[in-house]
Amino acid sequence: MTKGREFASELLTFTDPISGVTIKQLTNGNAHNFHLYFTNSGWYDRSKLIFGSDRNNCTNLYSMDLDTGKFVQLTDLDREGSHGIQGTVLAFHSRWIMVC
Repeated sequence: MTKGREFASELLTFTDPISGVTIKQLTNGNAHNFHLYFTNSGWYDRSKLIFGSDRNNCTNLYSMDLDTGKFVQLTDLDREGSHGIQGTVLAFHSRWIMVC
């Protein structure tokens, strides 16, 4: 997979049968998708979320537009030569994200 690759929305909305609360599921693929460590909130630009995913058997960072559900791959880490996103530092700005 390549950074910059765009993905269609996987959003699912349903109602919890016990509580009646509306649930909004952000991802629905055959991958482990997860939030970042608590020191990086992952929220930016009011309606976007950074998350990790091991799509194609390699963990990378993705940015999701919560209004549309569309998301884009931000990193292109090598499964064999990388420690994944552990130790990755994020710097958020209103128009960009720096991944170090």
